[in-house]
Amino acid sequence: MRRARNETIQAALRDFARLRGVEFDGLREDQQNSLFEQFATIHILRKHVSDLEIDDLEQVSTGGVDDNQLDAVALLLNGRLIVDHADALALIELVEPIDFEIIAVQVTTSTFDRFRIKAFTLGMHTFMSDVAYYKENNRLSEMRQLKDLILRECAARDVPLRIRVRGYFAANSALPVGPTNLHKEFAQGRDVLLGVDIVDEAEVQPVEHQRLASLISRDPLAALYSTAPEPYSGYVPSAHLVRLPQSSGAGECWMGAIDYRSFLLLMTREDGISLREEAFEHNVRGYLSHTTVNRRIRDTLLSEDRFKFPLLNNGLTLVAETILESPPAVQGGGARLKLSNYQLVNGLQTAHVLHGEREHLLECGETLFLPIKLVATDDAPLQRRIVDASNRQNQIAGIALHANDPKSLEIHHLIRQREAQAGENWPMIFERRPGLPRSRPALPDAQQIDLGEALRAFVATFLDAPHRAEAGLRPTLEMVGSTVLIPADAPEAYMTASLLLAHTRRYLDRAAEAAFVHEFSPYEYHLVYALRILVEPHPSPGPRDGKKTLEYCEVLEERCLRLELMERALERATRAVRAARKRLPRSRFKRPMEAAALTRNVAVEAERQRRGG
Repeated sequence: MRRARNETIQAALRDFARLRGVEFDGLREDQQNSLFEQFATIHILRKHVSDLEIDDLEQVSTGGVDDNQLDAVALLLNGRLIVDHADALALIELVEPIDFEIIAVQVTTSTFDRFRIKAFTLGMHTFMSDVAYYKENNRLSEMRQLKDLILRECAARDVPLRIRVRGYFAANSALPVGPTNLHKEFAQGRDVLLGVDIVDEAEVQPVEHQRLASLISRDPLAALYSTAPEPYSGYVPSAHLVRLPQSSGAGECWMGAIDYRSFLLLMTREDGISLREEAFEHNVRGYLSHTTVNRRIRDTLLSEDRFKFPLLNNGLTLVAETILESPPAVQGGGARLKLSNYQLVNGLQTAHVLHGEREHLLECGETLFLPIKLVATDDAPLQRRIVDASNRQNQIAGIALHANDPKSLEIHHLIRQREAQAGENWPMIFERRPGLPRSRPALPDAQQIDLGEALRAFVATFLDAPHRAEAGLRPTLEMVGSTVLIPADAPEAYMTASLLLAHTRRYLDRAAEAAFVHEFSPYEYHLVYALRILVEPHPSPGPRDGKKTLEYCEVLEERCLRLELMERALERATRAVRAARKRLPRSRFKRPMEAAALTRNVAVEAERQRRGG
């Protein structure tokens, strides 16, 4: 199988393989293709059957010889997966009317092909017909018999029946921008299925790799997948390193020096030029560029004193999952250490300056050594203590201490996925911590939202406490660990709250009247709260209510990407906040934006605006 073109798919596919008890890289190409078909099938079907488990794939799988281009077929009665005659009869006896959905899936690891799409449509058509046009394998024949039983029993009992046929053709590639013959083929497939007398609704949809990645990222099953980047490793020579006695919680610890060329090999990608940014994820601060300290580091490196660098610099600290002694790369070479999935937790400023001056330093012709400490541990608390202790020489802002919390990393990972999928309507540039590389969305006036602002938006939106959010960052940070950034929170709640804040700020930035901006800027988190009520009026299920939270956030996210809808909703949100402030007895409050009474008034007025009052 060719390498997946989407990093989300590639990483999730490897984890899916492990859940099936195999290692993806150890499979033959035909086995990799078969595994990808299972992988894509379950995530497509779980869009309709949310409780479908990996072990349930056998119940819907029809792929193989004589499958008529149908890798899977799922039969649903009122949203419930039916797998045998007893299930079907039991439900038909108890419930009416019946919504009968027939879902077919075909997966290919190559590109979209119009002839295969046509064959897939014909396969669905023959499955829906009274008699098979082509030879069917045993599994497909059993599914046909179950379908016929449902139709026959509903007709005999005069049960109202609505039949919907959905076909999903998935390929591990992009779909060309339409209109093309491929798009026409999908439209014609729908018409072919609607030509079957018993079919009330039909659709044949493409699932290209970006849409598959989106289905994966929205699927609770993805919680079983690792959100870590692809594994990577690097080597350092051990000639000038000393192993320290084993410490509690740490498997290996080495200290000493490595040469500059080895540093470049360790910290740059395979192209030998760009920095390996994933190795800086757990550093609490980003590159600060032209600071006094960085200028002094650069000045030293460019002077004749550069070989005194180990005496003048505190050095680099790397934490790795494992550190293993490795044989020399070439015969006669020195011993090496192999580091896997390492993070540079101290020395980011130094590393960037060293990388920036690589051409000059490589031309010197003499060996430059760098002080270094290497630690191997999978003990997360110990890793955080090392990060904290290694960065005490400079003050760190309160929110930076939470930049590497597991939930913060999960939120960042989710936002990266959604930003890549959303395209030109993504309104936000998320900053988990200063200095991390950011992609800039196509929306020209996208708003930058940092982690602290995302947490405050979450407090306003999902904890119904915009007055706490307006009181500044400190009250929100005091909630971390109790009601904010806790393991049970859905990262989607933080992301959608941040999207609402980005739209609010974008709306205020685009306002023509300075007086209008001056009036509402102090109340932006109340605007966010009102906006949530106006855009998705149902009561919020809270951030940790499982499927309900995910469904609620999915609706919010979809509406946040409709710019005209958000503009109209924000017009009503400003009217709601203005009316809520007028109802507030200001004499009782020193800072009315921080009053719980204002929050209650905003909820009432937003609901009134929603109903057109």
